[in-house]
Amino acid sequence: MVSNRLPFTIGMRKGQVVVKPSAGGLVTGLQSFLEKQEEVLPKLESCLWVGWPGSTIHTPNREEITAMALKEYGSLPVYLSQSEMDHFYHGFCNKTIWPLFHYFPSYTHYNSVMWHEYVRVNEHFADIIAAEAGPADRI
Repeated sequence: MVSNRLPFTIGMRKGQVVVKPSAGGLVTGLQSFLEKQEEVLPKLESCLWVGWPGSTIHTPNREEITAMALKEYGSLPVYLSQSEMDHFYHGFCNKTIWPLFHYFPSYTHYNSVMWHEYVRVNEHFADIIAAEAGPADRI
């Protein structure tokens, strides 16, 4: 399963990993689906949730956090810098895509820098998914 966000937010406080549940409609909906997965898709043996962990995680902590996310949550974090998130999510997703798909075209803001970052971040997600997915997987 791939989404912009994971079902939790990971941060660092005083050198320790801090995990909090994520809020929002997408996470809530996907979590509900996973809780009912055996009823909905009885042949689904496992699920890997790929997404952003909710904050910028510096390189020295990524290996530890990835291992914890995989083991405890069945999730694979996609690490993004603050600048990437500012242009990709806070920029293009929220200022261009959201208004267009919610019938507010007058609020749409288009910026070519945000667009190029949006494409680049999606390619980054695609590279991670391609490295993890097998031939029988459904994404």
